[in-house]
Amino acid sequence: QRHQAEIASLRAQLQAERLRHQVEVAELHLGHAAAYSDGVQHGRQQAAVQVAALRRREEDLGKWKRIEMLMVNKRAAAEQERLRAVHNDALEARAKRAKTWQRRRSNVLRVLVRAQQRRTDAEEQAREIDQRCSRGQ
Repeated sequence: QRHQAEIASLRAQLQAERLRHQVEVAELHLGHAAAYSDGVQHGRQQAAVQVAALRRREEDLGKWKRIEMLMVNKRAAAEQERLRAVHNDALEARAKRAKTWQRRRSNVLRVLVRAQQRRTDAEEQAREIDQRCSRGQ
């Protein structure tokens, strides 16, 4: 019986030793898996950081493009405003010249009408004088 007990004890020790070895192997595998997972996780983190950096760069580039477009639009708007001002000045000068010529034409016409009226009045007076003279004879 003692011999059987020793054999059972040795078997139990062997079994415990096998289990300890299996646990060590499992822990080793777990360590490798954790290290691999950490590496994968680190790789994912780095990829996420790179993606975030690329997105920021893309956003910054988009902002600069919008700023450039705004500057171009601002320059174009300023040029349009300048052209509009030049055109308005030309229209004002043209209107001023037209008003001046209209005033001159009106003045000349008024002078001509008055002269014609004086001639007509003078002719009438001459006829009246003529008629009075011819009646008086």
